[in-house]
Amino acid sequence: MTVLAAPPTLAERIAAQLPFPAVMAVPDGEGEWVGFDDLLTGDAMRGQFARLAERAGAPAEVQVTHVVGWLAAAVINPLVVARRTAGVVPLLDPAETMVRCDPGGWFNAVAIGDPTPATEGDLDAVLLRHLTELFAPVVAFALPHSRLGRRTIWAVISDRVVQALYPADPADPGVHEARTGLEALFAGCGPLEQRRRWTSVVLPAGREALAPVAAACCLSYKSDEGVYCERVCPKTTEAERAAEIREFCTGK
Repeated sequence: MTVLAAPPTLAERIAAQLPFPAVMAVPDGEGEWVGFDDLLTGDAMRGQFARLAERAGAPAEVQVTHVVGWLAAAVINPLVVARRTAGVVPLLDPAETMVRCDPGGWFNAVAIGDPTPATEGDLDAVLLRHLTELFAPVVAFALPHSRLGRRTIWAVISDRVVQALYPADPADPGVHEARTGLEALFAGCGPLEQRRRWTSVVLPAGREALAPVAAACCLSYKSDEGVYCERVCPKTTEAERAAEIREFCTGK
């Protein structure tokens, strides 16, 4: 008798499309796994702050922008992949979701459990509402750790959402449509809505590259051997960002 293989779980379908972070239903047992809820009640989040400070000489505000940003990416990227490839938005339960803490201070894997998938309505709007609910406690936890304001911490998370949704190639033919879609999506969506600038560059053969400028600076330059993220950094000049985008797109 032929035994049919079980269909892949949602976590397996996401993992097949996402090289990083590692995505699974349950922790694989390796490394330091922490529940999403426990990040904010124990010492795990503070431990990540301390690891980054020790590894990179990062002051408190850099610890917040990086650790919160990495946590956001670890959660946001799998949800965006599920939205695009499976047509659903997994509604993660913080009590059942776990992340793996990397010794460098970031998060390199997420175990999403068996979340209820949202399948109806405006799924992009559902995605943003769900992320707002998930990260409101994270923002509140991180707020007293540095002098950064609430709006800035939300901007860090918003930048990760844009990074996940916007084409990786700023010269992609669909960038204008993507920009319009993002601006419509974020309008009136609460703290994830941020004022955002865009850099446009004319490339050879009349092509255009269009890239979003980060709403918040990650402040990496304040760390030991830190640098500006020229292609998206709001602290660099328009000319510097344009040069970086041109080099990224053409190699020149």
